[in-house]
Amino acid sequence: MQEPAYPRESSPAVPFAPSGLPDILLKVGEARTVELPDRGTAGYLWDRSSLHPVAREVAADLAPRADSHSDLVGDENRLLLTLEGLVPGMIRLVEARPWEGPRPSSRAVTVIVSR
Repeated sequence: MQEPAYPRESSPAVPFAPSGLPDILLKVGEARTVELPDRGTAGYLWDRSSLHPVAREVAADLAPRADSHSDLVGDENRLLLTLEGLVPGMIRLVEARPWEGPRPSSRAVTVIVSR
């Protein structure tokens, strides 16, 4: 019997609402910058602690949207996240308030690293 192509996710087992965000596909050794919606002004953060050992964060920058007023509470900006694939696998990044933790309504994106 052949092993599955990807190990199971390491994030909590919470059923997330469809976020409309595409999967992030990387190859081992490949680095790519992706854009994620960011609601940090409302307390939401993308939990990137589960990246290791599948991928690593190379850089992260916040950038306002063209129509954004980034000083307003709850206004959405953009997180420009550069990731590098380390080993084949799959993990999930979840956007949540740290004091609340993941909820069914949390936005999530899957990072898939292949050979």
